[in-house]
Amino acid sequence: MVPLATIGFGGDIKPSAAKSLSSTCQKHADQLTSIVYQTDVEIEASKSQLQLAEERANQLKELSDSGAISSRELDAAQAEVKKAKKDLATAIARSKQAKKQLTTLQNMSACTV
Repeated sequence: MVPLATIGFGGDIKPSAAKSLSSTCQKHADQLTSIVYQTDVEIEASKSQLQLAEERANQLKELSDSGAISSRELDAAQAEVKKAKKDLATAIARSKQAKKQLTTLQNMSACTV
């Protein structure tokens, strides 16, 4: 028997002494836990990339307004912002899905001992 990990408030994964997973299900739980941690790292990286892209786009907007750069450069920077937002949304969705799957696995009567 291996103790389950539970997802606490804010998405934190915490061990739980109340239930244990069968060895058959533990492998899947370990994979899902790993995915949750990986996606949390992706989310933080995506947030940083989005912030940098937005700052760059704002700087280029000011330069574009003054005529110092072409609108093509500004459009490219705005496309980077859109891509960064999409990447962040994708990472958040993957994290939520993995957390949901982990919770489902933990609650399956066939997996708990």
